[in-house]
This record gives sequence, structure tokens and C-alpha cells, in this order.
Amino acid sequence: MEDLSPLSKLLRVSSLRHQILSHNIANLNTPGFQRKSVSFEECLSEASLKNSIESTAPKIIESKQDNDISLEEEMNSLSQNSLSHQVYLQAMSYKIKGIKGAISGRFM
Repeated sequence: MEDLSPLSKLLRVSSLRHQILSHNIANLNTPGFQRKSVSFEECLSEASLKNSIESTAPKIIESKQDNDISLEEEMNSLSQNSLSHQVYLQAMSYKIKGIKGAISGRFM
């Protein structure tokens, strides 16, 4: 049977990343605000080598510099994250259809 946990983890990370990027954009002009980002792909690469994806968690990293936020960069990151999220949703949907087909005896 297909394991959906890696895809569900990727969906949760992309949702968290969306929240963080939106927070950065909302605080673009806030004095002293430090940009945050979500680091997960590097952890995922290390985890896949150790076969421990389930225990891998995203890390929220805070910038060391005040107000180092570029609206264009944040919007670009938000757009890329949205596309990634859509790909994860499509992959999840495809896997679920495959599981349903296997259960009912029909294959795609």
C-alpha cells in the first residue's frame, strides 16, 4: 500500500511556509522586524538518506538583519510555494485514486 505520510508532511510544510511568507509581507514596513523563513528541504535530504522522513520537522529561521525583506522576493517565494503546494495536492489525489482503485479491484 502507498504511504501518504511524506506527501502529507510536504503539504503541512508548504502551508507553514505560506503562513511565514504572508507574515513577512504583512510586516514589510514594521521597524525592527526580522524576516523568517522555513527550512525543510535540507532536512528532508538528510532524512531520506537515513530513511527517517516521518521524524523530520521544518525549522523556522529568523534573519539576523532588521528589515531585510524585499516585496518582490517574498512574492516570488509565495508564488513558488503555491505551485509546489498544488503539485503535492495533485500527487496526493493521484495516490488516493490509485488506492481506491486497488480496493475496488479497478486499476487506472
